[in-house]
Amino acid sequence: MAKTRPQSLIPQEQLAPLRKLKAWRTWWSLAVVWGQIAGAFTLVALYPYWYVYLPAVIVVGRNQFALAVLNHEAAHRLLFTSIPLNNWVGEWLCSYPIMAELKKYRPYHLQHHAHTQTEGDPDLVLSRPFPVSRSSMTRKLIRDFTGIAGLRRYYGAVRSTLGKPDQPLLHRLGSMFSKLHGFFITQAVLFGALFALGVPWLYLLMWWVPMLTWYSYIYRIRNIAEHGGTEETDNALQNTRTTLAPWWSLWPVAPMNVNYHIEHHLYPLVPWYNLPRVHQMLIDAGHGPDMNLVPGYTSVLRSVTTA
Repeated sequence: MAKTRPQSLIPQEQLAPLRKLKAWRTWWSLAVVWGQIAGAFTLVALYPYWYVYLPAVIVVGRNQFALAVLNHEAAHRLLFTSIPLNNWVGEWLCSYPIMAELKKYRPYHLQHHAHTQTEGDPDLVLSRPFPVSRSSMTRKLIRDFTGIAGLRRYYGAVRSTLGKPDQPLLHRLGSMFSKLHGFFITQAVLFGALFALGVPWLYLLMWWVPMLTWYSYIYRIRNIAEHGGTEETDNALQNTRTTLAPWWSLWPVAPMNVNYHIEHHLYPLVPWYNLPRVHQMLIDAGHGPDMNLVPGYTSVLRSVTTA
């Protein structure tokens, strides 16, 4: 199939209003995300019971992933029209708390956009192995829910900042801090606030357990849903998936309209809050039958697993 020309799918005059950034939407989204995290912390502090804790883990993990999505938006400079403000908010309020790095992520991600599902795509190693067997997928999900995959990911991230093993220890520690200073500072602020409030135990139970479990699960599902097992082609309607489902089933796993991935790849300068409108425009224009649309994440997992 020929390469998709986004400008031929939706008239540019219809897209122009959707590219306008709304600062209040970004501030409101950040307030909601961090507010839900704070609310979950508060509920567990007041009612430390398992039936409160388990849903709270999902709420926090989901919103940690929302920070990752907002970091992604910052990589496209879609948070604010001011680039310094976009980068500062993207780093300090989104990426650093989850041990991500906006400046490193941006060129990597833009290369993914430029070469989606072709040999120049740095994410091809993530999507190419699919489909996998049902037993393999089960093992992957078990590693997510037990925290094993998360521990491996963060251990690898920290180890990569230490430099060469033959260098002096102080030099290696200095290298680690210079590369992860934002993460260490934001974690110190978070732990310090919890310590001052008399609930330091929440730091591990309510920040790291969600990060190592539910966040890891969403991280994997999102990667699979977006490109796993799709065509290795430059046709954006088929090398990417959009996952459609009721809002209540999307809420725990797909914050900030991250499920509208075809729309994002076609029009990466449209902010997340306008992607549903882009989707409807594509459907209204008759492009639905040509799009790789999947009804829910369960269907995605079925499509990338074999017996």
